Amino acid sequence: MHEKPDNIMKKTPFSNNTISRSIDEMANDAKHQLISIPQRSEFSIQMDESTVVDNQCLMMVYVRYFSENLQPCEEMLFTEKLPLDLKGATIFHTVKSFLFEHNIPLSNILACASDGAPSMIVRYRGFSSLLKREISHQILTVHCLAQRKHLVAKNMNGNRKTLIDCKSFITSFISELVLFKTNISKRQFHQFPQLDSLKDELVDEDLTAYRSYLQSLHDNMVERFQDVFAPNIQNWHSNPFEVDAVN
Repeated sequence: MHEKPDNIMKKTPFSNNTISRSIDEMANDAKHQLISIPQRSEFSIQMDESTVVDNQCLMMVYVRYFSENLQPCEEMLFTEKLPLDLKGATIFHTVKSFLFEHNIPLSNILACASDGAPSMIVRYRGFSSLLKREISHQILTVHCLAQRKHLVAKNMNGNRKTLIDCKSFITSFISELVLFKTNISKRQFHQFPQLDSLKDELVDEDLTAYRSYLQSLHDNMVERFQDVFAPNIQNWHSNPFEVDAVN
């Protein structure tokens, strides 16, 4: 009863197949639990595509839904290598095949967020256009705010960018988040044209969820870039000739 756990584990007979089988069973169980959610409830998807080191086209699909206690949840639904290219039709047929294979109705999709790539948003042959044709009800398509945050960071890393430029970029973006949240509270959606087209269908719970997401993004930005707002500049950096060389 008082033997060390390490000794107990060494005496327990485990084969490679036993451990591998246990891992597979746990993975399959987690997969079935996740897939059962979009099968019976409405959800939104977020997509990102990229090219990995071996020149393979890789697509990642995330699903966002409300839990039983009405809390927003987000999980990776699946990752798939695209067989040919990054065209909108190829992406659409890959997503459609996965949903069909796992008995997930396309009609359960309420919204789609993407990185704004041409293959996703082009008017006639983009993924969003093909998805809208397949679904009878109106679907909301948006440019992911996280991607916009990435673009802000990318712009700050350009040539000849100073601390003042960085602070200006970040302050402007954070101010916009506050403005977006305030306008949504007032049911003013002119910054979100596609959301504005659905304003008559939005209830207070929807607005609360949108405001909560914008507030979370705002807090993350402030925490991530706090060193830009209040930089800790050492005295030796600003006045190198006034510093004691011994200390």
